[in-house]
Amino acid sequence: MVVPRFLEARGLDVSADLLPRLAALDLEAHAVIARIYRDEIGHVATGTRWHRAWCAQRGIDPDAHFAEVAARRFAGQLPGPFPLDHPGRSAAGFSPGELAFLSRPREVPPAAEG
Repeated sequence: MVVPRFLEARGLDVSADLLPRLAALDLEAHAVIARIYRDEIGHVATGTRWHRAWCAQRGIDPDAHFAEVAARRFAGQLPGPFPLDHPGRSAAGFSPGELAFLSRPREVPPAAEG
C-alpha cells in the first residue's frame, strides 16, 4: 500500500508544479490538469485510508511504516525531483509526520570511483 500511494502522490507534486505555468500558457490544458489533480487527490486519499486500516489491524504506527517502506523502496528518490505539494498531499490524508519525513534533506552518497 505504501508503494502505490507514494507513486500516486508524486502525480500531485508534478501537477501542482505544472498548473501555475499552464494557467499562463493554455487555459484548456490547465483545466484538464486541474481536473486530473482533483481526481488524484481522491485516489491518494483512498490509498491513505487503506494504509491506515492495514496498519491499525496490525497495531503498526502508519507514519513509521510509511517512512520505513519509503526509505527502503525509494532511498535514491528522497526527496523527490519536484517540490512536495503540501496542500494536495494534506488533502489526500498525508500526516504532518509523513510530510516531514518526505521533506527532510538526505545525504547523497559519494560517487563510486571508477
